[in-house]
Amino acid sequence: MPQATFNIIGNIEDFTRLDNLYKALVRESDKLLSSWEIKIDVAYSEKQGEKETT
Repeated sequence: MPQATFNIIGNIEDFTRLDNLYKALVRESDKLLSSWEIKIDVAYSEKQGEKETT
């Protein structure tokens, strides 16, 4: 059976929209794929008084 891999890489502009993206990925994965797996790697750190992404 054919297999597909998608990698989306970039800087996060709005953390509140990540939840929307995750829900859409799950919904569409259920429709299109069997035995799907979502892997998410996010590197983030924050210090008092400033926000810093790493």
